[in-house]
Amino acid sequence: SIEDEIKSLFPQSYSGIMKSVIYSKSYYSFVRDQAMGDSESADYKWSKLNEDGINLSFDINTLLNEGSDKDMLLNKKIISILDENVSLTNSLYKSLLSKNIFGKIGGFIDNPVACTTYISKVGFYNDLTKKYPSAKTIDDLISELSEIAPTTENLDLLFKRSTMSYINNKDMIKFICIDHINKKEYKFVISK
Repeated sequence: SIEDEIKSLFPQSYSGIMKSVIYSKSYYSFVRDQAMGDSESADYKWSKLNEDGINLSFDINTLLNEGSDKDMLLNKKIISILDENVSLTNSLYKSLLSKNIFGKIGGFIDNPVACTTYISKVGFYNDLTKKYPSAKTIDDLISELSEIAPTTENLDLLFKRSTMSYINNKDMIKFICIDHINKKEYKFVISK
């Protein structure tokens, strides 16, 4: 069930939600008795309400960071898969090109998808290092991003720099991924 999935993926958050439910029930019961004029029952429930309120406390940083390790592992897998995809696609591209089956075709390395891989890596770099890359050129950016795992050696080697424009200043990092085949540009901005 969805509840079981939430419980297994975010145990601290689930516990916090359940504590909130228990507190809400105690609060409702207390207020109901007060509204009905049953002060004896309300007085009795007051201590339970206080106890549930005390139990409601939790570490907000734990809740905010819960699941981030799993996100990082998933991001690593995605980047590794993209890099492997580059290698396999390049091999296929060379094979098709040598047979000249389709005439002129664009490969993965000519495609804006390859450019967006570097955007993802900047986010991942920031998650791991708690800072943004300082590189001012595309080559320096690729070099700086390769300092963290997973590396994208295949993409780094084959990536056509002409498919990306890159600006890095104190306020933002701006990528323009250029699709030469379809004559389109895709702009992405990461605010610092």
